Amino acid sequence: MLHRLEIENFHSIRERQVIDLVARGNASNEDGRLAPLWPGSKELAPKVVAVFGANAAGKTNVLLALKFLVNFVQTPHPKAANWHLRFLNDEAHRSSSYFCVHFSGPEDLTRTADADTQQCRYEYELTLGHSDEFGQIVESERLSFWPQHAKRQVRIFERNNEGGVKFHKDLVIGRDYLSLLKLGLPRNASVIAVLGSVGHVALQFFISQANLILTYIALENDTPISSEVVDFYLKNPSVLVQLNKDIDALGLGIHKIEITTSQDRTFMMFHHEGLIQPIISQFESNGTRQAVKLFPYIGVVLSRGGIAVIDELDQALHPFVLSEVVRWFHDPIRNPHNAQLWMTCQNASLLHELDKEEVLFCEKDSKGQTSVYSLADVKGARRGEDFYKKYLGGVYGAVPQIG
Repeated sequence: MLHRLEIENFHSIRERQVIDLVARGNASNEDGRLAPLWPGSKELAPKVVAVFGANAAGKTNVLLALKFLVNFVQTPHPKAANWHLRFLNDEAHRSSSYFCVHFSGPEDLTRTADADTQQCRYEYELTLGHSDEFGQIVESERLSFWPQHAKRQVRIFERNNEGGVKFHKDLVIGRDYLSLLKLGLPRNASVIAVLGSVGHVALQFFISQANLILTYIALENDTPISSEVVDFYLKNPSVLVQLNKDIDALGLGIHKIEITTSQDRTFMMFHHEGLIQPIISQFESNGTRQAVKLFPYIGVVLSRGGIAVIDELDQALHPFVLSEVVRWFHDPIRNPHNAQLWMTCQNASLLHELDKEEVLFCEKDSKGQTSVYSLADVKGARRGEDFYKKYLGGVYGAVPQIG
């Protein structure tokens, strides 16, 4: 579970923004909306994180930061010289960008594949600078954790701006890895991605954890149902089975979806009540197509654990259906692995369904800088009050300023 995110100098986020999801000690959890940071932890964080704010306030940039970090630790040989956009003023463009995430992982680095090993808090920090010669460069990178036996933060590895890397004594490196490090790490690539890609077992684990984070950014996915989406359902028939089980709850007016092949082409077919034959996806509504495209992100993380990061989920689903999806993540039977849902949302009516620990707000100032804050940190915000009414009334901020 991801329970803290820090972002600085990334798109519209200029000053460091700290998103700390750890609930206060007196937070109520009678309805199971919060989950332990790891099995046995006394600290809790929400399973649903919804980001609200005016258009162009920077909501999507919060999710883009997560996507950027996931891609960064997965890609050993970045093709692009610059993977991210700094805040666009002269001072910020010459400054470094900073990212930090807190998540859970195994206390014993030699047993990363053992699901029964005790877990603890991890921290991954990344600082990126800019070079005219290399483009984006890593100025520092650090992975650390808090094993109980050590009673303090312990460094797993730390990299400096010359590319030198120091490792924890239990993170066995071996001759081949040392040789690779002597040749020099790519200045725009992660230690995790480079060594994990050549078989370093412990670092492969962190890549596998990144693989559990599925991201969907609306501005990058405005096309109809693609062949990649259809292929995913073909290769993962259990997801299609689950989609058909949930099809009534999604309110699509469809009783079955199937995939057929004709003349070497594969089609997704939609069966509607009262129609004599199914309809191909090209003739379905945009809302239906969006729901089918998004369902794998939701269905997969609910079944295996992980994080679904979905931009503008409310634009694809009716408010009643969106409320049902949120309830899936709250439900311990439907969500046995405490998967998380991070989403941006324009439809303020969803605030009726959320507790204050589940709500983030984005607001942009006159200089174009985004600030991010939690409803739980808004002074005077009380559990059980009408968040929807007070938000629309401007009590919490992060509403459009018209006129």
